[in-house]
Amino acid sequence: MTRQTIEEALKRKPFRPFSIRLTDGQLVQVNEEHRAAVHPDVETMVIFQAGGGYRILDIPLITELLAA
Repeated sequence: MTRQTIEEALKRKPFRPFSIRLTDGQLVQVNEEHRAAVHPDVETMVIFQAGGGYRILDIPLITELLAA
């Protein structure tokens, strides 16, 4: 997966929720455009979860984006 592909999904207007599949098969939901961001300098992204938590994902471990 490329940083550019993820950034395009986050910037799509109107925003459409999507899931991120990781190499271990986990699915991570991105339900709102302002709850995820790609780090500008390294190959990571952060997803802010409801309730105040967050996940940091390594972009090389993302295998695909799926429409929610």
